[in-house]
Amino acid sequence: MPISILIFFTHAFGWGMLGLLCFSAEAVRIHDRGQRWFKAGAIAAGHAAVMGLPVAFMALWRGGTSRQLTYGWFEWSWKWEWIYSALRDRWQWFDIAALVVIALMFLYALVDRRLALSRNLAFSALVLLAAFLILPWTIFGSAYADMRIVPYLMAVAVLAIRFRSETDRRLAGLLAAAGLALYAVRIAGTTLSLGIAADDQQAKLAALAHVPMGAPMVTLVGQPCQRPWALPRNSHIGAMAIVRRHAFSNDQWAIEGANLLRVRFDAAGPLMADPSQLVRPAECPTDRLRSVDQALAAIPRDALDYVWTIDIPRAQPESLTGMHAVWRGPGSALYRIEKAQRPVPQ
Repeated sequence: MPISILIFFTHAFGWGMLGLLCFSAEAVRIHDRGQRWFKAGAIAAGHAAVMGLPVAFMALWRGGTSRQLTYGWFEWSWKWEWIYSALRDRWQWFDIAALVVIALMFLYALVDRRLALSRNLAFSALVLLAAFLILPWTIFGSAYADMRIVPYLMAVAVLAIRFRSETDRRLAGLLAAAGLALYAVRIAGTTLSLGIAADDQQAKLAALAHVPMGAPMVTLVGQPCQRPWALPRNSHIGAMAIVRRHAFSNDQWAIEGANLLRVRFDAAGPLMADPSQLVRPAECPTDRLRSVDQALAAIPRDALDYVWTIDIPRAQPESLTGMHAVWRGPGSALYRIEKAQRPVPQ
């Protein structure tokens, strides 16, 4: 119970995963003692319930919530995307090729008579699969609730592979070599990808050297109409303004009933919540994401001093009226909002 509470406050998804894996392991253990699967599952659920105390915290925090925080049930097209995007990073061919290798290795284990699956881990993979199919896209305001399971589901399924009886040393060596080769290739590719992202972010973060401490600032990050394969790594780069300059940043948010945080800058108005930092081209705004010109027009200029733009679509010149560029970098610019001069009382 104390471990479950600690993990819950570390990350709620980790707590959920731990509960599912403990339940599945208990069910197999009880089944091996002679109980039928249904009864074993019921007993295992009772045992795993000892980890359920954080549910009381969640109910307490969400008691006065009025908005819908759980939605996106059985969106099969999304779930299929989460499957083939399990290793999504930067290069589509590279990521899908690695996924195909993992799938082929698992399928080979099913057809080779020398190999079998650990019942404990195989059942755990089935439990994770069921949870993935049942869970909605967003739970208690936390998006991507179902897709987070997929990489762990695949990892547990591959870890379940074992020899049926005596170990075939030659086959074991081949499988180990294949696994290590895939690991080395993916680590090298991910390191290169993160290096590219780091160089890009360091160049953009140079803007913060021109932001005064404690400045009220809004960040606008461009999002294309069609989502590219490469992961968007700059969606929340504006948060570094909080870390480095103690400035207000609109890409951090408090979801009603979902956490114990509160934004204390009411003057920001519609820019107090995620995803106000994301902007789209003029031809494809949505209900949640404004076009770049709509976002610039919505900025309360009396309350904010700076606008940091990152890879945004081209804006109309009139949308930038009253803003003075104080810094420009690769795909990024920092503007200072010029305040209207108020007449001095006579």
